[in-house]
Amino acid sequence: SFSQWSKVDSLISWLDKHPVIDSEYILTLHRISYRTSESDIATSFKYYEKVNNLSEERNFTYGKALAQINLGILLSSSASYDASNRAYFNAIQYADSCNAPRLKAICLNNIGDNFASLNDFEKCREFTYQAIKINKELKAWRGVAINYELLASCDIKEKKFKQSKEKLDSGYKYALITGETYVLTLFYIDYGKVESSQGNISQAKFYLDKAMAGAVADKGLGNMQKIYMAKAQYITDLPKALKKQYLDSAFLLATQLKNTKGIGQASKLLMDYYQAEKNPEQAIKFFKYYKDSYDSVFSENNKRNVIIRESDWMLRRQEIENEKLKQIAAIQKSEITSKNLLLVSGWILFGLLATSAFFFYKNQKASRKRQVSEYEKKILQVQMESLKAQMNPHFIFNCLNSIENFVIKNDRVSASRYLNKFSALIRMILESSNSDTIPFEKDFAATKIYVELERLRFNNKFKFVTEIDPVLLDPEFQVPPLFLQPYVENAILHGMGPSENENLVLSIRAFIKDDYIHFEVEDNGVGRKKSASYQRNKNHDHKSMGLRLTEEKLDIYSQRLKTKSEIVINDLYHDDLPSGTKVVLKIQLGEILKGTLYEAKDYNS
Repeated sequence: SFSQWSKVDSLISWLDKHPVIDSEYILTLHRISYRTSESDIATSFKYYEKVNNLSEERNFTYGKALAQINLGILLSSSASYDASNRAYFNAIQYADSCNAPRLKAICLNNIGDNFASLNDFEKCREFTYQAIKINKELKAWRGVAINYELLASCDIKEKKFKQSKEKLDSGYKYALITGETYVLTLFYIDYGKVESSQGNISQAKFYLDKAMAGAVADKGLGNMQKIYMAKAQYITDLPKALKKQYLDSAFLLATQLKNTKGIGQASKLLMDYYQAEKNPEQAIKFFKYYKDSYDSVFSENNKRNVIIRESDWMLRRQEIENEKLKQIAAIQKSEITSKNLLLVSGWILFGLLATSAFFFYKNQKASRKRQVSEYEKKILQVQMESLKAQMNPHFIFNCLNSIENFVIKNDRVSASRYLNKFSALIRMILESSNSDTIPFEKDFAATKIYVELERLRFNNKFKFVTEIDPVLLDPEFQVPPLFLQPYVENAILHGMGPSENENLVLSIRAFIKDDYIHFEVEDNGVGRKKSASYQRNKNHDHKSMGLRLTEEKLDIYSQRLKTKSEIVINDLYHDDLPSGTKVVLKIQLGEILKGTLYEAKDYNS
C-alpha cells in the first residue's frame, strides 16, 4: 500500500489542481488533517483550521462535523479527553442534522476510545457497540473492524484475554476486507499481546514483527510507538539492552508526535526499568517526565472545563432571560387586551349617556394609550430579540474553539488573553441587554473587543483602524447597545473572510458633519455581490435578524430623541472591480442631542 505521506502528498496535489472551494475541497482538507494527526500535529492542526473556517463561512454542516472530528482527534492526542469528547458530541449534533450516520459512528467509536484511555471500559463498550450497530447497517466494514479492535483492547487492559481473542477474531475478517495496512497493524499488535498472555512468546514476536513491518511500510509513527511499547512489555525474554532500546524509541516517538498520553506511558515504563536496574538518578528523571505530562493534562482539562461550564451557564442564562422577556411581553399583551375591552365597553356606555363631543374625547385618549403601550411593547420585543442576536451560539462556540486551539499549541498566554476578552464581551452584552441605550464609549469598547476576538480567530488576517470624534466619547452621549456590531460582523465574515487579499483593513469612523452624527463601517473585502455568490446555500436568519434589529433600535432611538436616522450601504469599486463595502449610519442632531453635546464638550456647530 502507499505510505501515509504518499497519500497526503497526493491529496495536497489534488488541492493544487482543484482551486474551486466546494464540498470535495473541504473533504480533502479533512482527510489531510486526519492522516497527519498521528505523525505531524502542526500540519494536522493547520488543515483542521481550514476545514473549520471554510465550513463556517459556507455554513457547510457536514464540514462542521468533520472539523469537530479533527479537533477531537487533536485534543485526544494531548490527552485532553473531556474537551475531545465535547468536540465529538458537537460533531454528532452536526451529523444528525445533515443525516450523516457514518460520521456519527466515527464519533461514537472515538468517544469510546477516550473512555478506554481513562480506564472507563464500561463506557467505552457502551459507545463502541452503538458504533458497531450503525456501521453494520451501513456496511462500513473498516468501521466495524476498528470497533472490534477497540473492544479487544479494553479486554486486554482488563486481562480478559479469552474475550479479547473472540473480539479480534470477530473483527479480523472485516479488517481483511478493507486490506488496509493501518487497520491490520492494530489487530497484529493485539494478537501479539494475547499470544504473550498465553505463554506463546514466539507467536507474540511473530505478530508484533508483522505489525512493525506494516507500520514501517505505512509510515505510521503512532503505531510504531505502540509496537515498541508492546514489545518491551509483552516479549518477556528480551535482553535488557533491547528492552531499553524499545522503550527509548517509544519515548522519542511519543515526544516527536507530542502525544501526551504516549509520553506518560513510556516515561512510566522507563522509570520502572531504571528502578529495577537500581539507577535512581534516571528513575527520578523519567518520574518527572511522567508527572509533568499528567500534571499538564489535568491542568489543561480543568481550564477547559471551567471555560465550557461558563459558556453553558451563559447560554442557559440567555434562555432564562429570553423566556422571562417573553412572559413579560405576554402579560403586557394580555393587559392591553383587557384594557381595550374595558375601554370599548366604556365607550359604548358613555356614548349612550354623553354627547358626541365627550365620546370623541374619550376615544382619542384611549387611542393615545394604545400607542404608548404598543411603543413600550416594541421596545421590550426589540430588547428580547437583541439579546438573542448578540448571544449568537455560533460566535460563542467559535470563541471556545479558538481558546482550545491556543491550548493545543501550548500558547497559554494567548489562550488566557483570548479568554479574558471573551469573558469581558459576554459580561458587557449581558449587562446592556436590558438597557435601551448605553454610553457610546462603552458600546464602542465592546465592539472593539468583538473585533479583536475575530482578528485572533482569523490569525490577524486583517488590520483594524478607528477614528472617533472625542466629543462622542463623553459618557452623556448614549446609543442603542451594539448597534454597529451586525455591520462589523458582516464585514468580517462575509467581506474579508472569503478574501485572499493580503492587505485587508476594517475601519470604523464616527464624526459630526452637516448637522448629522456619522458612523461608518468600511472593509476592503470581496464586496456584496461576490459574497452573495459564496452564501447562496447559507442560512441568513442570524444576519438578517441582526440588521433588522439595528434598524428597529435606531427607529426607537430616533422617536425618543425626536430626530431622524438613516442607514446607507455603498458598494466600493476600484478600476471597475468590487473592492469592499461601506455602511453609513446617520443620526440627525436634534435639539436633545445638540443639548447633550453642547453641555458635555461645549460643542460648537
